[in-house]
Amino acid sequence: MIIYNHDLSRWSSTSRSKRGIIGVTGSHRAVSYTVDVEVGSPSTVYTLLVDTGSSNTWVGAMKQYVNTSTSQKTPDDFVVTYGSGSVSGKEYIDQVSLGSLTIQKQSIGVASQYKGFDVGTLKPDVQATVDTVVENGFNSGLIESDIFGIYIPHSDTPNPVTGGGISFGGADNPKYTGEITYVPITSTFPASTYWGIDATFAYGTTLLGNTAGIVDTGTTLLLLADDWLQKILEATGATADGPSGLLYVPSSTVLQDFTITIGRQNFILTPQQYTVPPSYYSDIGIDSSPGNTNKYLWFHYMSSNFGQGLDFVLGLKFLEHYYSVYDIKNRQVGLATAYHIL
Repeated sequence: MIIYNHDLSRWSSTSRSKRGIIGVTGSHRAVSYTVDVEVGSPSTVYTLLVDTGSSNTWVGAMKQYVNTSTSQKTPDDFVVTYGSGSVSGKEYIDQVSLGSLTIQKQSIGVASQYKGFDVGTLKPDVQATVDTVVENGFNSGLIESDIFGIYIPHSDTPNPVTGGGISFGGADNPKYTGEITYVPITSTFPASTYWGIDATFAYGTTLLGNTAGIVDTGTTLLLLADDWLQKILEATGATADGPSGLLYVPSSTVLQDFTITIGRQNFILTPQQYTVPPSYYSDIGIDSSPGNTNKYLWFHYMSSNFGQGLDFVLGLKFLEHYYSVYDIKNRQVGLATAYHIL
């Protein structure tokens, strides 16, 4: 199944006055969210996956890294494994630009071997072993705080949609409505090593429970612990589709709201929001013939039961509806209703 394999495979500075918040526009490609990043001088443009669950910023998948006057090869290797995917190569220090934000000396990985990827990743990780683009931007005085916000444009078609973006230095007020709910990074391992949070889940009146999981822009689906998803199957009469792996129900099924309580705030996905639009079917391995009238849901198994310390992943299909903010210094995640769904 195309998207599930993608989700498993995730798994010196300048002296200027602070410039406030810098925005970078991205592209929503149905099952991933990407931005164009310039590396080197003269620069080469690489399209990178915006992945809050990644531990490295790296380039070189499908488009070779170009050495320039700003390239500095280090003696260090980098190796990252993402479930069914992996990447390895050498660490470089180079100039990296996103929109008007330019970091003179940013650590990046240059891939020599990779599996399961057609683009590299942009790392805004909470457990970085080297400074991220956000941290370097803040330490260099280019942005006002080591915070970034992500706005994912919603689309009912699988065609690429340009819009949304990343704001470096703070939240982008026009992109959300109401107040931002902030919660601390969970203390539960291993969710605590990502942008992990504690949350309570319910489907209609069926309470699934409270546990730790992660917010991850590099994942497409809403992944839930297997025994939790089984409760949804029982409550809806859903079946797991063989080719795609997604849940489906007959077209006559009346679905209920899916409620995620984070902090003291309820974040609700309506049936319309968690149902796959038919225009996606052929692109993600679902039978698109006229005779298939079933409704498919953006849910999938975690391939582990509840209690493993990482029991859910809130991926793109959640973040299309909720603006997210990541506060590195204070180790907290913020969520608010995205403006475009009003």
